[in-house]
Order: sequence, then structure tokens, then C-alpha cells
Amino acid sequence: MHSDQEHDRRLWSVPLLEHDDPDDRTGAFAYGAPAPAGGRLLLTSSDGALLSLDPATGAAGASVPISGLSGVPTVVADGTVYVVTTGGELVALR
Repeated sequence: MHSDQEHDRRLWSVPLLEHDDPDDRTGAFAYGAPAPAGGRLLLTSSDGALLSLDPATGAAGASVPISGLSGVPTVVADGTVYVVTTGGELVALR
């Protein structure tokens, strides 16, 4: 994790999860845009996980497996998190 430097306005940066074995990759690895929810940042990954990060530090929190996540941005409304899968399924989580 990197902290704010004199000429760098970044508050933090963290490497996102990658495949354990890059040779096992069958396609591009991608992340959806982060969405603020309940004091966390949520983002989807193309390996089928909804990831949770601390917005103050970037520290990883829990992740929820959801197969077939698409790159469509996560939406949060009224305490519910909505994600779309590549199979055309809309998933709602609390």
C-alpha cells in the first residue's frame, strides 16, 4: 500500500487480486467500477467475486462469490447491492 507523497495526491493504492496461476487464465481479467455502500467500497471482478474494500485505507474485506459477474458497474440503492452476470441475471444482495 502506498501513502500520500509530497507531489502525489493519491490517498492510497492497493494491488487488486489476480489469478493464482496466470497460465490458467482463459480471458481478460477485469474489475467493475467501485460503488460506495455501507461504509465500504464494493466492486466486481471477472473471476466471480463481489469485493469489499475499506474506503479510507483500501484494505480488503469480505468477498462474496457470484459466478459470471459482468463488467457492468455495481449499483447500490436503499441498502441493496445490485450486480449483473454475464448470463443476463440481475442479483440483489443485502
